[in-house]
Order: sequence, then structure tokens, then C-alpha cells
Amino acid sequence: MINNVFPKSTIDLLSSVLTVFFKFGLMFGGFVFFLYCLRIGYFPTGVSLGDGLIFIFCAGSFSIIFLLFMIPNICLGLLMLSFISFLSKRVVLRLNKNKWRYDVDKDIYNVRYFNLFIVLMSLSAIIIIIGSNWPAGKKIDSFDDMLSSFLSFSLLVSFLVPLLNGMMFYLLVYVTKKRSLLYDYRSQSVKSDHSNTNFSMFIGAVVFLMMVITAGLGGKGGEMLVGSMKMLGIRTENVIVHIKKPYYTYAKLHQINLLPSEFGESYMRMEKADILMSGFGDNVVVGFEESKDKLIIPKDYVFVVHE
Repeated sequence: MINNVFPKSTIDLLSSVLTVFFKFGLMFGGFVFFLYCLRIGYFPTGVSLGDGLIFIFCAGSFSIIFLLFMIPNICLGLLMLSFISFLSKRVVLRLNKNKWRYDVDKDIYNVRYFNLFIVLMSLSAIIIIIGSNWPAGKKIDSFDDMLSSFLSFSLLVSFLVPLLNGMMFYLLVYVTKKRSLLYDYRSQSVKSDHSNTNFSMFIGAVVFLMMVITAGLGGKGGEMLVGSMKMLGIRTENVIVHIKKPYYTYAKLHQINLLPSEFGESYMRMEKADILMSGFGDNVVVGFEESKDKLIIPKDYVFVVHE
């Protein structure tokens, strides 16, 4: 029936593409989940083959969060790059009046990304940067104290990361445009010697470098991992946990404040707890707000109540 609607070649192509996406999602999602396990210091046991689908969801959720963060980040970088290019051109024009001979028509002097979308996304990125670097919890008696607390190396890095990402994105757009022009020119008489595989590798390398810059230099990789796990429900925070005997004894050993549970005498209640991992494997990993310790409890011995 399907063959009557779509040609066999089209069906084979779609099948190949879906297979590649499935394998890539499985590998990338598994890598994301592996990094999260390293972050919390726990690797689940009792994982079945069906749990492999979670890896694909991990890849999807991480990609969504990465894009939601990177789009404003790149837009801010492009806006900063546009201002630098604009000021550089003004300086070059002034130098040319003094008998210098700079070519103001070069692409580097004509980077302009001042459209409404770029500006709005840049404003949202600036708000995020200011909010993440705001000196919360510090005693501030004067404007000078606030300024000295706010102006820090982390703030400099927070603006350096968008600039680097904007430069990488502009490089990608620039190479793509030059390559398409070269193809249009050569297609008239000369066979192109450019490889699609090499160009795909170039795109992959640029995207990988942007991820390294954001996660490494910007320090946002951990937040993206946590956000992707919260999106999937693997991690939940600020919940009430009812732990069954004898496992609540381990919480007492960690000097965690426990309260009587409504589930009966065989349970104790823990408030404002973080579930670092659940729904994956045989155990539930419980973290504490006031401690870096964690409890690993069989999932049949714990009930989680969302406030």
C-alpha cells in the first residue's frame, strides 16, 4: 500500500535516515546520561534493554535545552560582533583619511546583525547573564560594594562565551555562503572538487567547539544536564520523601532531620529532598539540601510526594 504512494527509493532513504537518527540519538543520549551519572556520583543497576529509549529522550531533552540557551547566546554574540565590526570600520575610515589604505569593503568590516529578533534575543541573554552573576546573599552597604561584587571575572567570562559562540556561528555562515557561491560558479563548466563529507565534518567540528565553549568555559554544562533530567522527570527537587524501615536509619546516620510519616510507623518523612535519579534501574537516589551526601534506596522502599 505504501509502495503505491511513495517510490521504493524514497522509502529506503527515509528508512536509512531514521536508522541513522536512532543510532545517533542512542549514542548521544547515552553519553549525556553518562555525564549526569558522573555528576551525581551514581551509576544505576538493573537497567533493561527497554531503558535504552530513555537515552533517546535524554538526547532530545538536552538538545532542546541546549538550543533554548544557545539561541539567545549566539544572538548576543552576533550583536557584540556587529558592534565591534561597526566600530572597526569607523576607525578604518578615519585612518584612511590619513593616507592609510585599508579595504573597508572586506566582510570583517561589514558584519551587521541589528534586526529585531537578534536584539530581543540578546536582551534576554543579557538578563540571564545579569541574573546569574547578581551578588545574591552578600551584604551590600553601598553602590560601590554592589559594583565591586557584580564586576567579576565570571561576569567577563559570561560575556566572552557569547562573543566566541557568535564568532563561531558567523564563521559557519561565512564558509557556507562562500561554498555555495563557489558551487554556483563552478557548476557552469568545472566539476567541483569540494566534498560534502568534509563540509559536514566542518559543521560538526564548529558545533562541537561551541558546545565545549559553552559547557567548559561558560560552565553551563552541568545546568543543562540537570535541566534535561528534570524535563524527563528523572530528577525532581524540593519534594517530600517517605522512606521505609530500615533505610531511614541511614538518613539518621547522616544527621538528616526526619519526621513521622502518614504512611505508618514503618516509615519516616523527609522534607525538601532532591531526587537525583528515579525511574531508571532498581534504586532511587535521594539527595539532601544541607548535605552533599546521598541515599541509595530500593524503589520499593520509598514514596515521593510532590509539594
